[in-house]
Amino acid sequence: MEAIANIWTILIVLTALVFTITYFWIVVQAFKEHLLWGMAVLLVPVVYLVFSILNWKHSRRPFLIGLAAGMAIVIELLITKLFQAIVG
Repeated sequence: MEAIANIWTILIVLTALVFTITYFWIVVQAFKEHLLWGMAVLLVPVVYLVFSILNWKHSRRPFLIGLAAGMAIVIELLITKLFQAIVG
C-alpha cells in the first residue's frame, strides 16, 4: 500500500512539473512578444490567459498541455482525498 502511495506522489509531482514548464513556456513567449507582455504574464495571473487567447497561434500547444496538466492535478488530488476517506 505504501508503494502505491509513493508512486501516486511521484505522479502528482511530475504532473505539477509539466504544468510549471508550460507556464514558463508561455512566459518566454510573452517576453519574445514584448518586454511588457512578459512582465505582465509573469506578475499578473489573469494576463496569462489573455496573452494565450490573443496569441493563440503561438501559445496553443503550451496552453493546452498546461490545461490538461492542471485538470490532471485536480483529478489526482480528488482521487487522493477520496482514497484517504475510504481507507481512513
